[in-house]
Amino acid sequence: MNITEVLSYYTCDASKLAIDASYREEIEDALNVPTKPKVTTEDEYVAAMGIKRLLCRIEVYMGNISHPLHSIFSDLENTYSKALSRYNNSLLVKNKDDRRLIKYLAWTKYFTSSVDHEQMLIEAAQKGLLKKRLTVSDDGKTHLSLFVWGLKFKVGNNVFSVDRLGREHRTYLETIGRQCIPTCVPTECFNRFVQNNPKLIEQIADVTENDYVTDVGDGKYKIRSIPFSVADQNDIYYAYQLKRTTNLAA
Repeated sequence: MNITEVLSYYTCDASKLAIDASYREEIEDALNVPTKPKVTTEDEYVAAMGIKRLLCRIEVYMGNISHPLHSIFSDLENTYSKALSRYNNSLLVKNKDDRRLIKYLAWTKYFTSSVDHEQMLIEAAQKGLLKKRLTVSDDGKTHLSLFVWGLKFKVGNNVFSVDRLGREHRTYLETIGRQCIPTCVPTECFNRFVQNNPKLIEQIADVTENDYVTDVGDGKYKIRSIPFSVADQNDIYYAYQLKRTTNLAA
């Protein structure tokens, strides 16, 4: 198929089916993309994500003008979404202890003073389970944010269901995006980690345009909550509990 064939689907209602000139070049590009994408490396992921975004723009436009070939672009976008999702799923953390660690670091109901958060951040960083983002505020100060990655949760959208009592409940959907979830630890522990481990922080990978910072909370594109069982809480406590020293009076 080529652009001429796409444009040939005009009817007497040309204003409805006509393709805006600004989209023609993108449509021509989309008609030449591989129909069976291979995504096994980060470079292939970046390339496929670029194509997926192109197809998404065209699919939305073709749907808006009710073009007869809309389904072709929709199906192709779905093919790329599945390939990208398979690659991202292959990067998810499989080790049980590592998953428990990063789930805790993203858990918003963290322990306060009973566990060693600095040690947890060190371990997660050494294992490549963290990503970072540096931002500069208006006053010129640089701020560091840390995120865990390798987990996958459903995110909220703006569609709500209504129960029999008339209460609205946000619906949550799977996503193909690579989620980076903000760490949630006591501020003093975070600051101590930053102060004591500058070289380790330099080695933490940056959040890229192909990562999606995904917050926890009630809202669109947010994770409702991080599930963290009592058993996992106990395991974290006993693995990372702070050792306290008691001074006995002479």
